[in-house]
Amino acid sequence: MPMNRWIWPILAAVILVAIGVFIWPTAHRTTEAPPAAQAPAAAPPVQPATKEAAGAGSAAQTSEQKSAPAQTAEKETAPAPAQEPAAAPAAQTAEKKTVAADQDADRHANDKANAELAALQPGFVPKDLIAALNDSVVNFPSDSAEVPASMIDFLQKAAEDIKQLPNGHVVEIAGYTDNTGEQALNVALSQKRAEAVRQMLVKFGADPEMLVAKGYGSADPVASNDTPEGRRRNRRIEYHIVKAP
Repeated sequence: MPMNRWIWPILAAVILVAIGVFIWPTAHRTTEAPPAAQAPAAAPPVQPATKEAAGAGSAAQTSEQKSAPAQTAEKETAPAPAQEPAAAPAAQTAEKKTVAADQDADRHANDKANAELAALQPGFVPKDLIAALNDSVVNFPSDSAEVPASMIDFLQKAAEDIKQLPNGHVVEIAGYTDNTGEQALNVALSQKRAEAVRQMLVKFGADPEMLVAKGYGSADPVASNDTPEGRRRNRRIEYHIVKAP
């Protein structure tokens, strides 16, 4: 009986040892499993992609840096268009010089015409009067039929001489334009200019029965219309005796 009393504790101890031997490896493996589970976290192999992205970023920065000189060159060349306005003052200066030269030429022509009118003697030949009138220049403003103020004195003297023509003479005041624009409009404008000169002569005492106005537009040019100077010369007033006693 005493012996049976010790057998059971011993047997229980053996069983516990056996159970411990069986459970210990399993428990050991369970505690070591986490490192295997941590394997996904060891995704540093993704670093190549990160390095590639970094490389791409570096390449982009390098490309941007390389493009910087191009931007600098563009900025350096950008001021070039700003030089274009500089041409405008030069063109304006040239235009002003041309206008001044034309005005001087007109004044010279009108001074000559005034001298010719002053040289006419009583009983003058009508063709001498017409020659003096045709040496004058009536420079109308663009698209205008208003007689320039600079011509007032000359037309007043011309009216005095026209009054001395023998009865039966008829003087035609012919208006002309250059070939710019539509012919019908040019004819109408030249007619208005011729009538404006006629009205001015009548105002200063010329016999209206001795004066007729006729517009011819761009017909019968006296110079080439291919140049500004030629067109200026074609914009003119001419005088002709169309009837004599």
